[in-house]
Amino acid sequence: MIQRVRVTSPQTRLAQRRGADAMGRLSHLAGRPAIPSSAIDLEAAERALRRQRRLAVRTALALGAALAALLAAAALVPGRLGWAVLFFAPYPVLLALAAVHVRRAERVEDDHAPDGP
Repeated sequence: MIQRVRVTSPQTRLAQRRGADAMGRLSHLAGRPAIPSSAIDLEAAERALRRQRRLAVRTALALGAALAALLAAAALVPGRLGWAVLFFAPYPVLLALAAVHVRRAERVEDDHAPDGP
């Protein structure tokens, strides 16, 4: 007989435990069992979460700037070539931004990963 096991990441467990703390700190919600402090380092998880939020904001700002630059380039290029810029140029830009974002997000996770299994 195969037993089903629910597997979640530490980030998911932290998000589910997030309370209405005025300072935005992670806290225990009523009715849920507390995870032992030895199982997860809350301070390290909060630092990782803050770094990932800052990374997401920077990526969103870079995306906005890149799309604005593409619109300006399309406006400066005459005729159908401007339309070609709008149709084809965003995809490589999006791919490059996504690749950089994923690489940096993985680096944040690696910096805050627990040492043991």
